[in-house]
Amino acid sequence: WRLLKETNERRLQHILARFRHLTKAEIEQFLALLASYQTVYLAQVQANRDQINLRRKQQGRGHTTAPYLDPTTKQLQAMAEQLLPRQLAPEEVRSQLKDLAGLIREFKQHQTKGLATQALGRRESILPAPVEEEDDENSLLRNHFREQYDSCFAKAVQEVIEAKVNYYRNKKKNKDRAFIQALELYHCQTVAMGKIAEQIGLKGQPQVSRLLQEKAIRSDVARKTVAYLLPIMMELVQENLTSAEEQQRREKLTPLLLAAVNQEMEKAKKEASVSKNRAMNSTLSRTICQYLDQRGQK
Repeated sequence: WRLLKETNERRLQHILARFRHLTKAEIEQFLALLASYQTVYLAQVQANRDQINLRRKQQGRGHTTAPYLDPTTKQLQAMAEQLLPRQLAPEEVRSQLKDLAGLIREFKQHQTKGLATQALGRRESILPAPVEEEDDENSLLRNHFREQYDSCFAKAVQEVIEAKVNYYRNKKKNKDRAFIQALELYHCQTVAMGKIAEQIGLKGQPQVSRLLQEKAIRSDVARKTVAYLLPIMMELVQENLTSAEEQQRREKLTPLLLAAVNQEMEKAKKEASVSKNRAMNSTLSRTICQYLDQRGQK
């Protein structure tokens, strides 16, 4: 019953269409079944649990962890009425709900065998490997992480670079152009800092290092990327959650996302530590170069 509680319409449609390859009519029937379950059973159960949790909070105790009980015959009958004109007896509704939960469970087991990780393609090493009892939000994160990550990362890089440009323009008397030129030479042409100093009129490598602010850029990009990713991921898993449950999931997702982005930053840091024959192939360097190229075309 918890599986059905934590599965929203969007995710169920994905499971039934892409994993089970059901027809449109079959998918619509299952979506209607899930909607009736959540409208009738879940609404009543959640209201009751909210009252219990309120009393427990007043007593200084944590939230209840009691399992979700089977729907009553009365609740099953109410669900059947929502599914008209289909004529279903209460026990038929119960049976179909169990079948639906079985499909969702099978999908989760399918993911834990590594297929979800393979779907990440080149990012398969970023997130922790699937485990047998992986949370729904982790599985969902794996499915949607790849498509969301690049755009959020690129947006973060753009904002961080422009913030630095504005800082140098306003506070450092026209060092904004030198900053952009140094970024281009360092990340895109892999020019050594000593050589960069000669080209942009600085005294040496230490001044170029201070100008580039590599550590600050890595930190700012990581922080902003997580800030953009988190609400997108939360939107996928927060349906029918109490505020407390939503906060718990936010607390689970945040370190996962931060670990993923920090892994990218570690690659960038290792690249920067190489003094000779340096190849800037990290996501950070590639994204910086892509943005500088777009910026130069404006």
